[in-house]
Amino acid sequence: MLGLGLALVCLCLPGLVDPPPDSPTGLKVTARDAVVTATWTGHQADSYRVEYAEDPGFADATTEMVDDTSLRLTALTPGSRYYVRVSTVRPDGADSSPSPSVAFDTTYPNDAPTVKVSSNSSKTLKASWSEAGDDARYETQLSTTTDFTDVKELSTVKTRKTFSRLKPATLYAVRTRVVDAEGVAQSPWSEPAMLTTAAYEPLGVGTYNILKWRAGNWSARRTAVAELIKSSNVDVVGLQEATPSRVGGRGVPQYQDVLSALGGDWALTRSSKNVSGETRTVYDSSQVKLIREGYQPLSGSARFRGVQRYATYAEFEQRSTGKRFLFFNTHFTPNGGGSGAAQRVSEARQLADVVRSVNTDDLPVVVVGDFNAGGSRSSSNPVYRAIVDAGLIDPLVRSGELGEAEKRVDADLATVNRLRRTPPRRASPRFIDHIFVSRMRVSQWQVAANLDSAGRFIGTIPSDHHLVRATVYLP
Repeated sequence: MLGLGLALVCLCLPGLVDPPPDSPTGLKVTARDAVVTATWTGHQADSYRVEYAEDPGFADATTEMVDDTSLRLTALTPGSRYYVRVSTVRPDGADSSPSPSVAFDTTYPNDAPTVKVSSNSSKTLKASWSEAGDDARYETQLSTTTDFTDVKELSTVKTRKTFSRLKPATLYAVRTRVVDAEGVAQSPWSEPAMLTTAAYEPLGVGTYNILKWRAGNWSARRTAVAELIKSSNVDVVGLQEATPSRVGGRGVPQYQDVLSALGGDWALTRSSKNVSGETRTVYDSSQVKLIREGYQPLSGSARFRGVQRYATYAEFEQRSTGKRFLFFNTHFTPNGGGSGAAQRVSEARQLADVVRSVNTDDLPVVVVGDFNAGGSRSSSNPVYRAIVDAGLIDPLVRSGELGEAEKRVDADLATVNRLRRTPPRRASPRFIDHIFVSRMRVSQWQVAANLDSAGRFIGTIPSDHHLVRATVYLP
Protein backbone atom coordinates (compact mmCIF):
# COMPACT_ATOMS: atom_id res chain seq x y z
CA MET A 1 0.00 0.00 0.00
CA LEU A 2 2.88 2.35 0.72
CA GLY A 3 4.39 1.85 -2.77
CA LEU A 4 1.09 2.58 -4.47
CA GLY A 5 0.70 5.80 -2.52
CA LEU A 6 4.17 6.96 -3.50
CA ALA A 7 3.39 6.30 -7.15
CA LEU A 8 0.23 8.35 -6.97
CA VAL A 9 2.12 11.15 -5.30
CA CYS A 10 4.75 11.12 -8.04
CA LEU A 11 2.13 11.30 -10.81
CA CYS A 12 0.55 14.34 -9.23
CA LEU A 13 3.72 16.31 -8.70
CA PRO A 14 3.88 19.54 -10.70
CA GLY A 15 6.32 19.77 -13.69
CA LEU A 16 6.14 16.10 -14.64
CA VAL A 17 3.67 16.79 -17.65
CA ASP A 18 5.20 18.72 -20.61
CA PRO A 19 3.48 22.02 -21.48
CA PRO A 20 2.04 22.55 -25.03
CA PRO A 21 4.62 23.44 -27.66
CA ASP A 22 5.16 27.03 -28.66
CA SER A 23 3.29 28.42 -31.63
CA PRO A 24 5.39 29.10 -34.74
CA THR A 25 6.50 32.68 -35.20
CA GLY A 26 7.43 34.92 -38.12
CA LEU A 27 4.84 33.51 -40.53
CA LYS A 28 5.03 35.20 -43.92
CA VAL A 29 3.92 34.49 -47.47
CA THR A 30 5.90 35.24 -50.62
CA ALA A 31 4.82 34.92 -54.24
CA ARG A 32 7.07 34.73 -57.28
CA ASP A 33 5.96 33.82 -60.79
CA ALA A 34 2.59 32.67 -59.41
CA VAL A 35 4.32 30.32 -56.90
CA VAL A 36 3.09 31.01 -53.36
CA THR A 37 5.23 29.87 -50.40
CA ALA A 38 4.57 30.19 -46.66
CA THR A 39 7.55 30.22 -44.25
CA TRP A 40 7.83 30.48 -40.45
CA THR A 41 10.19 29.97 -37.51
CA GLY A 42 9.96 26.84 -35.36
CA HIS A 43 11.95 23.82 -34.10
CA GLN A 44 13.26 21.45 -36.73
CA ALA A 45 12.43 18.46 -34.53
CA ASP A 46 8.75 19.31 -34.61
CA SER A 47 6.08 18.92 -37.28
CA TYR A 48 3.66 21.60 -38.36
CA ARG A 49 0.03 21.78 -39.29
CA VAL A 50 -0.58 24.36 -42.04
CA GLU A 51 -4.13 25.57 -42.72
CA TYR A 52 -5.16 27.93 -45.54
CA ALA A 53 -8.59 29.05 -46.71
CA GLU A 54 -10.47 31.89 -48.42
CA ASP A 55 -12.51 32.33 -45.25
CA PRO A 56 -10.79 34.20 -42.39
CA GLY A 57 -12.60 31.84 -40.02
CA PHE A 58 -10.89 28.92 -41.83
CA ALA A 59 -14.11 27.19 -42.77
CA ASP A 60 -13.38 24.47 -45.35
CA ALA A 61 -9.68 25.03 -44.89
CA THR A 62 -7.06 22.95 -46.67
CA THR A 63 -4.79 21.28 -44.08
CA GLU A 64 -1.30 19.91 -44.71
CA MET A 65 1.28 18.37 -42.32
CA VAL A 66 4.95 19.15 -42.97
CA ASP A 67 8.26 18.53 -41.20
CA ASP A 68 9.91 21.64 -42.61
CA THR A 69 9.36 25.32 -41.80
CA SER A 70 8.04 26.16 -45.25
CA LEU A 71 5.31 24.96 -47.58
CA ARG A 72 4.40 25.69 -51.20
CA LEU A 73 0.67 26.41 -51.31
CA THR A 74 -1.03 24.81 -54.31
CA ALA A 75 -4.48 24.59 -55.94
CA LEU A 76 -5.13 28.24 -55.25
CA THR A 77 -7.68 30.23 -57.20
CA PRO A 78 -6.01 33.15 -59.02
CA GLY A 79 -7.08 36.59 -58.00
CA SER A 80 -8.42 35.55 -54.59
CA ARG A 81 -7.65 36.50 -50.99
CA TYR A 82 -6.47 33.69 -48.75
CA TYR A 83 -5.62 33.31 -45.07
CA VAL A 84 -2.94 30.98 -43.67
CA ARG A 85 -1.94 29.90 -40.14
CA VAL A 86 0.45 27.32 -38.70
CA SER A 87 0.44 25.16 -35.54
CA THR A 88 3.33 23.21 -33.99
CA VAL A 89 2.85 19.47 -33.51
CA ARG A 90 5.28 17.63 -31.19
CA PRO A 91 6.24 14.00 -31.74
CA ASP A 92 4.09 13.07 -28.76
CA GLY A 93 1.05 14.53 -30.62
CA ALA A 94 0.69 17.65 -28.54
CA ASP A 95 0.00 20.75 -30.66
CA SER A 96 0.18 24.45 -30.12
CA SER A 97 -2.32 27.17 -30.64
CA PRO A 98 -2.36 28.40 -34.26
CA SER A 99 -0.12 31.29 -35.14
CA PRO A 100 -1.72 34.61 -36.00
CA SER A 101 -3.14 34.28 -39.52
CA VAL A 102 -1.61 36.06 -42.49
CA ALA A 103 -3.66 37.24 -45.45
CA PHE A 104 -2.36 37.19 -49.00
CA ASP A 105 -3.71 37.65 -52.53
CA THR A 106 -3.02 35.29 -55.36
CA THR A 107 -1.96 36.65 -58.74
CA TYR A 108 -3.00 35.73 -62.28
CA PRO A 109 -0.80 34.11 -64.91
CA ASN A 110 -2.15 36.56 -67.52
CA ASP A 111 -2.71 40.29 -67.67
CA ALA A 112 -6.21 41.59 -68.19
CA PRO A 113 -7.18 41.87 -71.88
CA THR A 114 -7.78 45.27 -73.45
CA VAL A 115 -11.33 45.57 -74.78
CA LYS A 116 -12.65 47.79 -77.55
CA VAL A 117 -16.30 48.21 -78.57
CA SER A 118 -17.99 49.70 -81.61
CA SER A 119 -21.47 49.84 -83.10
CA ASN A 120 -23.16 51.10 -86.25
CA SER A 121 -26.59 49.93 -85.18
CA SER A 122 -29.13 50.59 -82.48
CA LYS A 123 -29.42 46.84 -81.88
CA THR A 124 -25.88 45.48 -82.12
CA LEU A 125 -22.51 46.01 -80.48
CA LYS A 126 -19.16 44.60 -81.57
CA ALA A 127 -16.49 43.84 -78.95
CA SER A 128 -12.88 42.78 -79.52
CA TRP A 129 -9.96 42.28 -77.17
CA SER A 130 -6.26 41.52 -77.08
CA GLU A 131 -5.14 37.91 -77.42
CA ALA A 132 -3.63 36.04 -74.45
CA GLY A 133 -2.24 33.12 -76.43
CA ASP A 134 -3.09 30.65 -79.15
CA ASP A 135 -4.99 28.30 -76.83
CA ALA A 136 -6.52 30.92 -74.55
CA ARG A 137 -10.19 30.95 -73.66
CA TYR A 138 -12.18 33.96 -72.59
CA GLU A 139 -15.20 34.80 -70.51
CA THR A 140 -16.99 37.95 -71.61
CA GLN A 141 -19.78 39.88 -69.96
CA LEU A 142 -22.20 42.45 -71.33
CA SER A 143 -24.22 44.59 -68.95
CA THR A 144 -26.43 47.65 -68.87
CA THR A 145 -24.80 48.59 -65.55
CA THR A 146 -21.19 49.57 -64.97
CA ASP A 147 -20.99 47.35 -61.88
CA PHE A 148 -22.18 44.35 -63.94
CA THR A 149 -25.10 43.45 -61.71
CA ASP A 150 -27.17 42.64 -64.79
CA VAL A 151 -25.05 40.56 -67.13
CA LYS A 152 -25.22 38.51 -70.27
CA GLU A 153 -22.13 36.31 -70.39
CA LEU A 154 -20.51 33.87 -72.74
CA SER A 155 -17.38 31.78 -73.12
CA THR A 156 -15.36 31.81 -76.33
CA VAL A 157 -11.96 31.02 -77.78
CA LYS A 158 -12.28 33.98 -80.15
CA THR A 159 -11.13 37.49 -79.41
CA ARG A 160 -14.29 39.14 -80.74
CA LYS A 161 -18.02 38.95 -80.28
CA THR A 162 -21.07 40.67 -81.74
CA PHE A 163 -23.94 41.16 -79.30
CA SER A 164 -27.34 41.53 -80.96
CA ARG A 165 -30.94 42.26 -80.01
CA LEU A 166 -29.88 45.20 -77.90
CA LYS A 167 -31.97 48.22 -76.96
CA PRO A 168 -31.60 51.53 -78.82
CA ALA A 169 -30.13 54.52 -76.99
CA THR A 170 -28.87 52.32 -74.14
CA LEU A 171 -25.49 52.36 -72.41
CA TYR A 172 -23.74 48.98 -72.49
CA ALA A 173 -20.52 47.90 -70.76
CA VAL A 174 -18.33 44.98 -71.85
CA ARG A 175 -15.52 43.29 -69.97
CA THR A 176 -13.59 40.07 -70.47
CA ARG A 177 -10.98 37.89 -68.79
CA VAL A 178 -8.87 34.88 -69.61
CA VAL A 179 -10.10 31.53 -68.25
CA ASP A 180 -8.91 27.94 -68.42
CA ALA A 181 -10.85 25.00 -69.84
CA GLU A 182 -12.74 24.62 -66.54
CA GLY A 183 -13.68 28.29 -66.51
CA VAL A 184 -11.26 29.27 -63.74
CA ALA A 185 -10.07 32.85 -64.17
CA GLN A 186 -6.53 33.21 -65.47
CA SER A 187 -6.52 37.00 -65.58
CA PRO A 188 -8.30 39.88 -63.87
CA TRP A 189 -11.36 41.36 -65.50
CA SER A 190 -10.51 43.95 -68.10
CA GLU A 191 -11.42 47.56 -67.63
CA PRO A 192 -15.01 47.93 -68.87
CA ALA A 193 -15.42 49.31 -72.37
CA MET A 194 -18.63 51.31 -72.69
CA LEU A 195 -20.81 52.44 -75.57
CA THR A 196 -24.31 53.79 -76.04
CA THR A 197 -26.24 52.22 -78.90
CA ALA A 198 -27.77 54.49 -81.48
CA ALA A 199 -31.26 55.80 -80.97
CA TYR A 200 -33.93 55.23 -83.53
CA GLU A 201 -32.38 57.07 -86.45
CA PRO A 202 -34.27 59.10 -89.03
CA LEU A 203 -34.32 57.85 -92.60
CA GLY A 204 -34.68 60.26 -95.48
CA VAL A 205 -36.69 59.01 -98.46
CA GLY A 206 -37.68 60.81 -101.62
CA THR A 207 -39.13 60.73 -105.11
CA TYR A 208 -37.89 62.84 -108.01
CA ASN A 209 -38.88 62.97 -111.66
CA ILE A 210 -35.67 64.43 -113.10
CA LEU A 211 -36.97 65.00 -116.68
CA LYS A 212 -35.42 63.27 -119.67
CA TRP A 213 -32.02 64.56 -120.62
CA ARG A 214 -33.08 65.81 -124.05
CA ALA A 215 -35.39 68.39 -122.41
CA GLY A 216 -33.54 71.53 -121.43
CA ASN A 217 -29.83 71.99 -120.78
CA TRP A 218 -28.88 68.63 -119.26
CA SER A 219 -25.21 69.53 -118.73
CA ALA A 220 -26.36 72.20 -116.27
CA ARG A 221 -29.42 70.33 -114.99
CA ARG A 222 -27.45 67.21 -114.03
CA THR A 223 -25.45 69.25 -111.50
CA ALA A 224 -28.57 70.96 -110.16
CA VAL A 225 -30.35 67.60 -109.82
CA ALA A 226 -27.42 66.08 -107.92
CA GLU A 227 -27.02 69.10 -105.64
CA LEU A 228 -30.70 69.11 -104.74
CA ILE A 229 -30.61 65.41 -103.87
CA LYS A 230 -27.49 65.80 -101.74
CA SER A 231 -28.78 68.90 -99.94
CA SER A 232 -32.18 67.37 -99.16
CA ASN A 233 -30.91 64.98 -96.49
CA VAL A 234 -32.25 61.87 -98.19
CA ASP A 235 -30.81 58.36 -98.02
CA VAL A 236 -32.89 56.71 -100.76
CA VAL A 237 -34.53 58.43 -103.73
CA GLY A 238 -36.74 56.97 -106.44
CA LEU A 239 -35.98 58.62 -109.78
CA GLN A 240 -38.32 58.77 -112.73
CA GLU A 241 -37.33 59.64 -116.30
CA ALA A 242 -33.77 58.59 -115.49
CA THR A 243 -33.49 57.17 -118.95
CA PRO A 244 -31.23 54.42 -120.25
CA SER A 245 -30.54 56.45 -123.42
CA ARG A 246 -27.00 57.75 -123.67
CA VAL A 247 -26.45 61.38 -122.82
CA GLY A 248 -25.09 63.41 -125.72
CA GLY A 249 -21.39 64.09 -125.41
CA ARG A 250 -20.96 61.75 -122.44
CA GLY A 251 -21.73 58.35 -123.87
CA VAL A 252 -23.35 57.03 -120.67
CA PRO A 253 -27.02 56.44 -119.77
CA GLN A 254 -28.74 59.37 -118.11
CA TYR A 255 -29.20 57.46 -114.85
CA GLN A 256 -25.47 56.68 -114.76
CA ASP A 257 -24.69 60.34 -115.40
CA VAL A 258 -26.78 61.29 -112.38
CA LEU A 259 -24.82 58.83 -110.28
CA SER A 260 -21.54 60.33 -111.49
CA ALA A 261 -22.77 63.81 -110.56
CA LEU A 262 -23.76 62.59 -107.09
CA GLY A 263 -20.34 61.02 -106.48
CA GLY A 264 -19.24 59.97 -103.01
CA ASP A 265 -21.01 56.92 -101.57
CA TRP A 266 -24.05 57.17 -103.80
CA ALA A 267 -25.02 54.00 -105.62
CA LEU A 268 -27.69 52.89 -108.05
CA THR A 269 -29.94 49.85 -108.15
CA ARG A 270 -30.37 48.12 -111.51
CA SER A 271 -27.27 49.91 -112.79
CA SER A 272 -26.15 47.16 -115.15
CA LYS A 273 -29.36 46.44 -117.08
CA ASN A 274 -32.06 48.42 -118.78
CA VAL A 275 -34.93 46.27 -117.52
CA SER A 276 -36.51 48.94 -115.31
CA GLY A 277 -36.85 51.50 -118.06
CA GLU A 278 -36.79 55.05 -116.70
CA THR A 279 -37.49 54.10 -113.09
CA ARG A 280 -34.27 54.01 -111.07
CA THR A 281 -33.40 54.19 -107.39
CA VAL A 282 -30.29 55.87 -106.01
CA TYR A 283 -29.12 55.49 -102.42
CA ASP A 284 -26.37 56.62 -100.09
CA SER A 285 -24.46 53.42 -99.41
CA SER A 286 -22.89 54.90 -96.28
CA GLN A 287 -26.37 55.09 -94.73
CA VAL A 288 -28.17 52.06 -96.15
CA LYS A 289 -27.07 48.68 -97.42
CA LEU A 290 -28.72 47.06 -100.42
CA ILE A 291 -29.93 43.55 -99.59
CA ARG A 292 -31.89 42.58 -102.70
CA GLU A 293 -33.69 44.18 -105.60
CA GLY A 294 -36.09 43.40 -108.39
CA TYR A 295 -38.79 44.70 -110.68
CA GLN A 296 -42.17 43.86 -112.16
CA PRO A 297 -43.38 45.10 -115.56
CA LEU A 298 -46.75 46.83 -115.36
CA SER A 299 -48.83 45.07 -117.97
CA GLY A 300 -50.67 47.15 -120.54
CA SER A 301 -48.41 50.17 -120.20
CA ALA A 302 -46.48 49.66 -123.43
CA ARG A 303 -49.65 50.52 -125.37
CA PHE A 304 -49.09 54.14 -124.42
CA ARG A 305 -46.27 55.87 -126.28
CA GLY A 306 -44.53 52.53 -126.58
CA VAL A 307 -43.03 52.89 -123.10
CA GLN A 308 -42.98 49.87 -120.79
CA ARG A 309 -43.65 50.91 -117.18
CA TYR A 310 -42.30 49.10 -114.12
CA ALA A 311 -42.71 48.74 -110.39
CA THR A 312 -39.20 48.36 -108.98
CA TYR A 313 -38.28 47.39 -105.47
CA ALA A 314 -35.20 47.19 -103.27
CA GLU A 315 -34.75 45.86 -99.77
CA PHE A 316 -32.35 47.98 -97.71
CA GLU A 317 -30.85 47.80 -94.25
CA GLN A 318 -30.40 51.08 -92.39
CA ARG A 319 -26.82 50.88 -91.17
CA SER A 320 -27.36 52.96 -88.03
CA THR A 321 -30.18 50.80 -86.70
CA GLY A 322 -29.85 47.47 -88.47
CA LYS A 323 -33.50 47.76 -89.47
CA ARG A 324 -34.61 46.58 -92.89
CA PHE A 325 -37.27 48.06 -95.14
CA LEU A 326 -38.65 47.76 -98.67
CA PHE A 327 -38.54 50.69 -101.06
CA PHE A 328 -40.82 50.65 -104.12
CA ASN A 329 -40.50 53.09 -106.99
CA THR A 330 -42.74 53.52 -110.04
CA HIS A 331 -43.81 55.84 -112.84
CA PHE A 332 -47.35 55.35 -114.08
CA THR A 333 -48.63 55.95 -117.59
CA PRO A 334 -49.17 59.69 -118.23
CA ASN A 335 -52.37 61.36 -119.39
CA GLY A 336 -54.13 59.61 -122.21
CA GLY A 337 -57.86 60.15 -121.97
CA GLY A 338 -60.19 57.53 -120.60
CA SER A 339 -57.99 54.60 -121.57
CA GLY A 340 -54.97 56.20 -119.89
CA ALA A 341 -56.94 56.72 -116.68
CA ALA A 342 -58.07 53.12 -116.68
CA GLN A 343 -54.50 51.98 -117.26
CA ARG A 344 -53.31 53.94 -114.22
CA VAL A 345 -55.92 52.25 -112.07
CA SER A 346 -54.68 48.91 -113.36
CA GLU A 347 -51.10 49.91 -112.62
CA ALA A 348 -52.03 50.96 -109.09
CA ARG A 349 -53.61 47.56 -108.47
CA GLN A 350 -50.60 45.80 -109.98
CA LEU A 351 -48.31 47.86 -107.74
CA ALA A 352 -50.32 46.85 -104.68
CA ASP A 353 -49.98 43.21 -105.73
CA VAL A 354 -46.20 43.61 -106.11
CA VAL A 355 -45.92 45.09 -102.63
CA ARG A 356 -47.87 42.19 -101.14
CA SER A 357 -45.95 39.50 -103.03
CA VAL A 358 -42.50 40.94 -102.28
CA ASN A 359 -43.08 41.79 -98.62
CA THR A 360 -43.23 38.22 -97.31
CA ASP A 361 -41.39 39.20 -94.11
CA ASP A 362 -43.80 42.02 -93.22
CA LEU A 363 -41.09 44.68 -93.42
CA PRO A 364 -41.74 48.43 -93.22
CA VAL A 365 -42.63 49.75 -96.68
CA VAL A 366 -42.03 53.03 -98.51
CA VAL A 367 -43.68 53.49 -101.93
CA VAL A 368 -42.71 56.48 -104.08
CA GLY A 369 -43.23 57.58 -107.63
CA ASP A 370 -44.79 59.77 -110.24
CA PHE A 371 -48.32 58.41 -110.33
CA ASN A 372 -49.56 60.82 -113.01
CA ALA A 373 -52.86 61.04 -111.15
CA GLY A 374 -53.42 64.30 -109.36
CA GLY A 375 -56.97 63.76 -108.19
CA SER A 376 -58.29 64.11 -104.68
CA ARG A 377 -56.75 62.22 -101.79
CA SER A 378 -59.91 60.26 -101.17
CA SER A 379 -61.84 57.19 -102.19
CA SER A 380 -63.17 59.09 -105.19
CA ASN A 381 -59.73 58.78 -106.77
CA PRO A 382 -59.48 55.13 -107.92
CA VAL A 383 -55.68 55.24 -108.32
CA TYR A 384 -55.26 56.66 -104.84
CA ARG A 385 -57.84 54.26 -103.41
CA ALA A 386 -56.09 51.19 -104.85
CA ILE A 387 -52.89 52.17 -103.07
CA VAL A 388 -54.29 53.05 -99.65
CA ASP A 389 -56.60 50.02 -99.74
CA ALA A 390 -53.40 47.95 -99.87
CA GLY A 391 -52.62 49.18 -96.33
CA LEU A 392 -50.40 52.12 -97.27
CA ILE A 393 -50.68 55.53 -95.66
CA ASP A 394 -50.51 58.97 -97.24
CA PRO A 395 -48.54 61.16 -94.77
CA LEU A 396 -50.48 64.25 -95.90
CA VAL A 397 -53.85 62.91 -94.79
CA ARG A 398 -54.65 64.08 -91.29
CA SER A 399 -55.71 60.83 -89.71
CA GLY A 400 -54.27 61.25 -86.22
CA GLU A 401 -52.63 57.85 -86.68
CA LEU A 402 -49.08 56.65 -87.05
CA GLY A 403 -47.96 57.53 -90.56
CA GLU A 404 -49.34 61.08 -90.63
CA ALA A 405 -46.62 63.68 -91.18
CA GLU A 406 -45.97 65.63 -88.00
CA LYS A 407 -44.66 68.60 -89.99
CA ARG A 408 -45.35 69.74 -93.55
CA VAL A 409 -42.94 72.01 -95.41
CA ASP A 410 -44.02 73.82 -98.58
CA ALA A 411 -47.08 71.60 -98.86
CA ASP A 412 -48.73 74.29 -100.99
CA LEU A 413 -46.01 73.98 -103.64
CA ALA A 414 -47.25 71.89 -106.55
CA THR A 415 -44.84 69.05 -107.24
CA VAL A 416 -44.92 69.86 -110.98
CA ASN A 417 -43.36 73.26 -111.76
CA ARG A 418 -43.33 73.09 -115.59
CA LEU A 419 -39.88 74.74 -115.56
CA ARG A 420 -41.38 78.05 -114.46
CA ARG A 421 -38.95 80.38 -112.71
CA THR A 422 -41.64 81.01 -110.10
CA PRO A 423 -43.26 77.61 -109.50
CA PRO A 424 -46.99 77.61 -108.74
CA ARG A 425 -48.42 77.38 -105.26
CA ARG A 426 -51.98 76.39 -104.43
CA ALA A 427 -53.94 76.03 -101.23
CA SER A 428 -54.71 72.40 -102.10
CA PRO A 429 -52.41 71.32 -104.92
CA ARG A 430 -53.14 68.03 -106.64
CA PHE A 431 -49.82 66.29 -106.43
CA ILE A 432 -48.87 63.58 -108.88
CA ASP A 433 -45.62 62.77 -107.06
CA HIS A 434 -46.31 60.82 -103.90
CA ILE A 435 -44.70 59.06 -100.95
CA PHE A 436 -46.76 56.36 -99.25
CA VAL A 437 -45.66 54.43 -96.16
CA SER A 438 -46.70 51.54 -93.98
CA ARG A 439 -47.33 52.36 -90.33
CA MET A 440 -44.29 54.30 -89.16
CA ARG A 441 -43.46 57.67 -87.70
CA VAL A 442 -43.18 60.43 -90.34
CA SER A 443 -41.65 63.48 -88.70
CA GLN A 444 -41.61 65.64 -91.85
CA TRP A 445 -42.97 65.77 -95.39
CA GLN A 446 -41.57 68.34 -97.80
CA VAL A 447 -41.59 69.60 -101.35
CA ALA A 448 -37.90 70.45 -101.80
CA ALA A 449 -36.81 73.21 -104.15
CA ASN A 450 -33.99 75.75 -104.16
CA LEU A 451 -36.04 78.96 -104.05
CA ASP A 452 -35.31 82.50 -102.89
CA SER A 453 -37.45 84.54 -100.51
CA ALA A 454 -39.65 85.62 -103.43
CA GLY A 455 -40.36 82.00 -104.32
CA ARG A 456 -38.20 82.02 -107.46
CA PHE A 457 -35.73 79.34 -108.45
CA ILE A 458 -32.12 80.08 -107.63
CA GLY A 459 -29.82 79.15 -110.49
CA THR A 460 -30.60 76.32 -112.87
CA ILE A 461 -34.08 74.79 -112.68
CA PRO A 462 -33.24 71.09 -112.25
CA SER A 463 -36.44 69.54 -113.58
CA ASP A 464 -40.08 70.17 -114.37
CA HIS A 465 -40.87 68.34 -111.10
CA HIS A 466 -39.82 69.12 -107.54
CA LEU A 467 -38.17 66.55 -105.32
CA VAL A 468 -40.60 65.30 -102.66
CA ARG A 469 -39.01 63.98 -99.48
CA ALA A 470 -40.00 62.62 -96.07
CA THR A 471 -38.19 61.89 -92.85
CA VAL A 472 -39.36 58.59 -91.41
CA TYR A 473 -38.44 56.34 -88.49
CA LEU A 474 -38.49 52.62 -89.12
CA PRO A 475 -40.52 50.72 -86.51
